[in-house]
Amino acid sequence: MWLTSWGHDPSLPTVARPLVLAGPARLDGARVTDRRVARLLQDGHQPELARFLPPFAVIGLAEEGLRVATDRMGMSQVFLGAGPGWEAVSTSARLLHLLLDQGLDEEAVLLQSQLGWQLFEHTLYSGVTKLAPGESLTITDDGVRRRPDTDGPAAPGSTRLGDAVDRASTTLRRFTTALLEDTDDPVLQLTGGMDSRIILSSVPAARRAGLRAMTLDVPGSRDTSVAGAVAVRYGLTHQVVTLDGLRSVSAGEWFDRVRSTAAAHDGMLNPVAKAATEWAEESVDQGSRLGGLGGEVARGFYYVGPVRPAPVDRRRSDRLARWRMLANEAVAPEALHTRYRRAAEDVALDAIHAALVAGGSEWFSATDDLYYRHRMPRWAGLAETVASTSRTIVNPMLDPAFIRVARDLAPRDKGHARFLARLQLELDPALAALPLEGRPAPETFAYPGPLSLVRRASTQSRLGIRKVKQRATRARRPPAGGNVVATAVTHHVREHPALLGPVRDAGWFDQGWLTDVLSGSVNPAPHTVAFLMNMLVALDARNGPR
Repeated sequence: MWLTSWGHDPSLPTVARPLVLAGPARLDGARVTDRRVARLLQDGHQPELARFLPPFAVIGLAEEGLRVATDRMGMSQVFLGAGPGWEAVSTSARLLHLLLDQGLDEEAVLLQSQLGWQLFEHTLYSGVTKLAPGESLTITDDGVRRRPDTDGPAAPGSTRLGDAVDRASTTLRRFTTALLEDTDDPVLQLTGGMDSRIILSSVPAARRAGLRAMTLDVPGSRDTSVAGAVAVRYGLTHQVVTLDGLRSVSAGEWFDRVRSTAAAHDGMLNPVAKAATEWAEESVDQGSRLGGLGGEVARGFYYVGPVRPAPVDRRRSDRLARWRMLANEAVAPEALHTRYRRAAEDVALDAIHAALVAGGSEWFSATDDLYYRHRMPRWAGLAETVASTSRTIVNPMLDPAFIRVARDLAPRDKGHARFLARLQLELDPALAALPLEGRPAPETFAYPGPLSLVRRASTQSRLGIRKVKQRATRARRPPAGGNVVATAVTHHVREHPALLGPVRDAGWFDQGWLTDVLSGSVNPAPHTVAFLMNMLVALDARNGPR
């Protein structure tokens, strides 16, 4: 048995001190001691370990061998691979790929080119899979013993809206109170949206004045002005982080940053977008963060139109995929080799439909499961796990008690932010009366009357028109800072074309397109550059994880 570590605490786990791979270790909002975590690992209390706040993963010693446990949502990134006579577990899918040397998984690569992240437990690498949500395993001299989570499926409609509001508000208040008792000076990630406002509302009123908050100033968004007004009203110490200096970074440095970001995320997240925001993060204290991730699970993120029971079918899943999921992520078709141009979208549509079918027979509940079971762990979870190596991130709405309430609500109660708006009213009516960025105040969604329905319809109509225009023009909305970073990366590879050696001969990209990019005839969009850089690190895995 061989164990090594990088990017984590260099100390190897002992019987009394486990190694937390993603954390921190929190249960019901409060910190959990290493001794208690070690005892739970040794005794095999998987259900209790699965309840830890995501993302959470831990490895420790037990009588049978090394034991690994993960959180119930699958937000932590732990991967498994096996070769002749050996099995290995790692937080790096690329390391296992290097050990296996089996090449890339064609369907996963094509899905990545369209969706920008993965589904189920697939990775870009043949023979490498992610541990399932809540799964634990024991590594012994005889191999790896896997144990699935025992948590039951969601029961949409089993919790009434009023009860859900009561339970969720109690959970969030308990959580933030416990957090503030054991965390020095956390920073609230404050936006102009509803989720971070709910988190602020759950903070005791007496603790708000002086609470630090930060907002990323994204061009074209009113997040900063809306968040700033909230900060002034409640006496928060507000820091605005901008992307103004992106152009001051050299093209060579941007190439290195994007490549390192792609490697850190195993080539399975947008490294152009992430490199831009991580650059901005360098001006912010990397201490404890208080975030609003998780609210998406409670508001029907993929809902469109009237929320009433409907069956899962291929027409609905293809429409959702094309209009919501692939619209801003798919690479330019001409970038792919001719044999993959049509196949890539077909693979993505098939995979998304399979994920929806796995979520149940009712359409809106299936879309909830798609977001909870796939997008959260494979997109948000990957980003949060990597970020947790440099800062402590706490998202109260990822607490299993809150997630259970959200998943057991009927879709009609989550649709149009009805549940979250009522939760906001329960936590702080004054904050519920303040407008959101680009939307009316939360109280508008809580008990919609004729005027609020008109306002909501106006907002939905505006968003719908924008989607139609985007679909008609095949435009891709770039991430914050994406155009600047992608342009810099493209410029650098034109100056140093040998850098693209691993992708030129791999057969995934069209040779003519690559030639046109290097000559300056084609300026690839940010999402296409992101996929190109992900493939560069996936195909050049000999350097190992970063």
